[in-house]
Amino acid sequence: DPDKLPPRSPELTQAVLNYLFVICEVHYLAYHKYIEDSIWQAWRSDLTRTLCCPLITREWSDLKPQFEYFGPFAEFIEEIQQAIEPGV
Repeated sequence: DPDKLPPRSPELTQAVLNYLFVICEVHYLAYHKYIEDSIWQAWRSDLTRTLCCPLITREWSDLKPQFEYFGPFAEFIEEIQQAIEPGV
């Protein structure tokens, strides 16, 4: 529920950043074909749910610059978040 998000805090932002760094590393491996596509597709479906949750979308707007070094990852997140209708 977007109305019940915890307030912003440095600790919360850091926790989301840590989560995104892990996803970025796996995305990097998949992007460079170090992970089988079937494995990546299975994980991607789970990631889609979490990356579209209101907490992650709220924090992403501030954290996106941290991922400029790997543009395909930022594009991946943007694509997923834009594909989901707001409020769903």
